Amino acid sequence: MDRSVFICFLILLISLISGSLFLTRSLHGSSQDKTASSRKQWASDVYVYPNPANKISTPNLHLDMNEDGPFTTRIYDISGTQLQEFEIPNGQTEVPLDISNFKSGIYVGVMSGSVNGMEPFMRRFSFTVVN
Repeated sequence: MDRSVFICFLILLISLISGSLFLTRSLHGSSQDKTASSRKQWASDVYVYPNPANKISTPNLHLDMNEDGPFTTRIYDISGTQLQEFEIPNGQTEVPLDISNFKSGIYVGVMSGSVNGMEPFMRRFSFTVVN
């Protein structure tokens, strides 16, 4: 197998595994977590498409939620360094991501805000960049 194909496959596999772990952690709170049930109701889906992304096609962050923003979103590289922070306005369901300075790798996003202006929440997502 060609080395670049193997690396792309490995990055995609790690991204899928880490994405499912983040999804599991964000949707399943402890039994004492009073906001876990409301998180399941509003956080139906947050994802980046296309994933894996590249600089040729602009990836978008898609929000399929029952609650409106605004949401603060931060993107980190796999080492935990924050690369971007931006606000998603109220009612926006799709946000183009600027990955022009991103190297090939796995990235993690954290979106935070409040439900009905009261309950704080945090939603995680991940995506892969392949250049």
